[in-house]
Amino acid sequence: MCRILITGKNGQLGHDLCRLFGTQGNVYSFDRKQLDITNETMIKSLFKEIKPHIVLNAAAYTLVEKAEIDKSECYNVNSKSLDYLGLYGKQYDSIIIHFSTDYIFDGTKSIYSENDVPNPLNYYGQCKLEGEKKLINSGVRNLIFRTSWVSGKNGSNFVKKILTFLKLNNNFEVVCDQYGTPTSTEFLSNTIYQILNKYYENLSSLPLGIYNLCPHGKTNWYELAVFVCKVGNRIQSNHSFEEIKINPVSSENYKSNVVRPKNSCLSNIKFERKFNLNLPSWEIGIENLVKDILL
Repeated sequence: MCRILITGKNGQLGHDLCRLFGTQGNVYSFDRKQLDITNETMIKSLFKEIKPHIVLNAAAYTLVEKAEIDKSECYNVNSKSLDYLGLYGKQYDSIIIHFSTDYIFDGTKSIYSENDVPNPLNYYGQCKLEGEKKLINSGVRNLIFRTSWVSGKNGSNFVKKILTFLKLNNNFEVVCDQYGTPTSTEFLSNTIYQILNKYYENLSSLPLGIYNLCPHGKTNWYELAVFVCKVGNRIQSNHSFEEIKINPVSSENYKSNVVRPKNSCLSNIKFERKFNLNLPSWEIGIENLVKDILL
């Protein structure tokens, strides 16, 4: 029976992965207190005990702005930990499924494929890129999924912040000149679940490598906020967002200690072809997320 290890079970992605996989008796999920992936001793001990066939590494440091200050923690979680996962994953012949980011790119292209050369603009992106390299260089069997603008019901993210602003403010600003593809954790976890079910009986045929994994379409942060507002107004019965005024603002006029790519859209063509799956538009996942949060 295939044994699956899930890290970061209380994070926004880990929470949804556990919702799908956690009912099975061969799935072992851990939060940070139970398994600190920056602690080599803990990883070594757990791999020895479980001997996982698949590791879903949903543990990550995702605070992009704070990463510029808290560099040590960002590096340890997003980069150094991949040394340990790669080392012991290879020792026990595991397949490590790891999640990376669109922020490894500099935003100078209209859309990025897996073959484009990364050039991260911020420390968060640098650490995620280093983590990719460490995992690959370890020689462990791996699947690296680069995704973008991730939001889920659990944890902190842009969609939840906008819904909070909508309830507390009548007027606020959102950046309008940074483009990407909003990706719900429900979409990510459902897609991973489909993949592993398809190859469950023959994991050796699982097409390994780097893939962009996100829905179709693109938008900017301002348009996403407006979309969230419209969905919220349509389904919220005890609060009206009709009077809310969301103002677009240039990133140059928005105070931030982080440089973000102006365009980090990822091409998912390789993924669709390799796994024979048709991916939905981003609006479907985000609408479901807003409903899940408000209802």
